[in-house]
Amino acid sequence: MKINRILSTAGVCQMDSRKLRSYCNLMQGSLTEKWLFADDFVDSHVCFVRDDYLHTMNKSSLEKAQIVIIVRMSNSVLEGYEYQISTPLSASKIKNVLNKISESVEFEPLILNEKKPQKTANKFKNAFKKIRNNIFRIKKPDNFAIKSKKKQAFLTQITQSLKPDELPPYKIVLLGSPGSGKTTAIQSASSKKALNSDVSATDSVAGQKPQTTVGIDYAEIKVTGIHPSKNRKLKLIGTPGQIKFNFIWDMVGKNADAFIVLLDMSRPEPLSYLKFFLKFLHSEIGNSTLKYCALTHCDKYPGHINSLIECIESEYPTLKGIYRLDARNKTDICTLLSDIYPQIENDTNQQNNKNNIRNITNFISIGSS
Repeated sequence: MKINRILSTAGVCQMDSRKLRSYCNLMQGSLTEKWLFADDFVDSHVCFVRDDYLHTMNKSSLEKAQIVIIVRMSNSVLEGYEYQISTPLSASKIKNVLNKISESVEFEPLILNEKKPQKTANKFKNAFKKIRNNIFRIKKPDNFAIKSKKKQAFLTQITQSLKPDELPPYKIVLLGSPGSGKTTAIQSASSKKALNSDVSATDSVAGQKPQTTVGIDYAEIKVTGIHPSKNRKLKLIGTPGQIKFNFIWDMVGKNADAFIVLLDMSRPEPLSYLKFFLKFLHSEIGNSTLKYCALTHCDKYPGHINSLIECIESEYPTLKGIYRLDARNKTDICTLLSDIYPQIENDTNQQNNKNNIRNITNFISIGSS
């Protein structure tokens, strides 16, 4: 069993804090220990601190962490700190430094939720209160009744928030090359601000766009009107387009209900990207029959889109649908999702029926033996 460790993100900005949480949650299987997060300077095993924040921090705040990991905003290495990583933060950098610390550092035990010693004045006050209650026979309030009332109110609140009529969400994963419109499509579909992990591009992608996704984009969308009394949510997860982040494709693709490959028509030989992603889904994921293709940036395609769609249909018959998509247009995204939803539901029902038949068959075979 993995040991729980406390990781503080108080020394980095809010965006880097979200990235650290997202990456560690995605990489739980590959991390040596389980990291629990704190947003403040508390007693912790590890604390991430930006180098440009060091001069504004109290020494006492840094001393609360047993190990300080410096997040360098520049290329210069700071003396006196053994563990350092450079920006932009990536999953591989975080995994390497945390696993290295887990293997080489013997942490001192943390005393969590430690009660502070009671002051002398408080001891005298409590003792006097006891004597007064005994002499004047002042009845104590029924603490048990108060606690029961609070507990009942808490349970009522939790029960109402759970909404048992709400169905579990379906998971849809978006794949595609950098700039194909995954982040924009998720932002357009979401009524609230979607979670994203965009950072300034520093490699070859910088020539195509100023920012690129290094983690995941995430949004939840409600689908109404299909069930009269129930709402079904769709979880939209956008993946980074660069091949060096393909381990994220594999992690978020597990147990997905559907995949949408966004095909950037402004790229030369766009069909080669479709072939690449479908091959990855077949060889690495292999757990979904619902695969869709969405053509983006169609205005920049030099040929005839309809002819290309016919070619895709004949060459890739396993695709459940091919769509022309403007990632900035919410109507386009909602139309695509409303077409996908009933197919996911039908596929899920068929799979459940197969599992039920298999369980009954196994039960009969066990009973007959």
